[in-house]
Amino acid sequence: MTNEANENVLRNQADDLILQDLQENAMAVLEQVWRLNPGIASSGFIRNRFQQIKEKLGGVVRCKIALLRSFTIEPIIPLLEAACAVGKIDTEIYIGQYNAYQSEILDTHSALYKFEPNIIILAINIRDLNPLLWSQYTSLSTVEVASYAESIIEGFKSWLNAIRSQSTASIIVHGLETPTSASNGIYDAQTTNSQFETIREINIIIAKCCRSISGVYFLDYDALVSRHGKEVWHDAKKWELMRVPISSACSIYLAKEWIKFIYPILGRVVKCLVLDLDNTLWGGIVGEDGIEGIKIGIEYPGSIYRSFQQAIIDASNRGIILAIC
Repeated sequence: MTNEANENVLRNQADDLILQDLQENAMAVLEQVWRLNPGIASSGFIRNRFQQIKEKLGGVVRCKIALLRSFTIEPIIPLLEAACAVGKIDTEIYIGQYNAYQSEILDTHSALYKFEPNIIILAINIRDLNPLLWSQYTSLSTVEVASYAESIIEGFKSWLNAIRSQSTASIIVHGLETPTSASNGIYDAQTTNSQFETIREINIIIAKCCRSISGVYFLDYDALVSRHGKEVWHDAKKWELMRVPISSACSIYLAKEWIKFIYPILGRVVKCLVLDLDNTLWGGIVGEDGIEGIKIGIEYPGSIYRSFQQAIIDASNRGIILAIC
């Protein structure tokens, strides 16, 4: 059965459960729909059904999210709302005016503060913030680069302090992105006036600033783009036509990255990881293969289980309780 057919079956199951007034069961099926096909095609269905049943569900949290942006972000909002819905988060979203984030932040009577958000996402594109550092870098002197970098850093500091003086909202700050290719080409790594290094150093200082203010979180946007591939992340035509810097196929990845912050901010965190042993923590069955016969080690296939165990250790070191079943 294809994914599309499976999704249709799940959609019908969810509707049947809603008709039977089995809202929690329906919610579980909606989550399955999202995991099977997280995207625009399923987001409308999930948001619609969640709105129908949310009053009868237990554990629903309301959250007001404000998005301050320098680029067109509207296509990602349905994905964010659906991703929140499957976590039983009922969202109300405020979208700031295009490229008006600075005035909204500094104006103490702006619509942003009247909205009284629980979470603020500050999504600023370096192409808007300082186009010279993005596409005209080779024309800049070392002194000009340093001046522009300092201006950007001071801007972020002033914006974050201004928000915190007016709001207790948690703040998610996008870091700045490096271009797909440096303006100086391969020479960029050899020069003391490196474009990539400059942007990375700006990000390091912004991240430190975020850590210094309670409830402010740094989203490594450059790392996010790199994980999925800069060349597939961007859609040059959409950028020129609508100022959308993200391709349709990659929009879901930004929504998911936001969710990685939103869920724990709202207490939607995993507290315990329960694991089987045989053929989970190691390959084989101890009772049948013996200690010497199970697969675990530095060579394949034991290396797979070794890597899995390291991931579990990392989870434990982050405070997640481990248990066996």
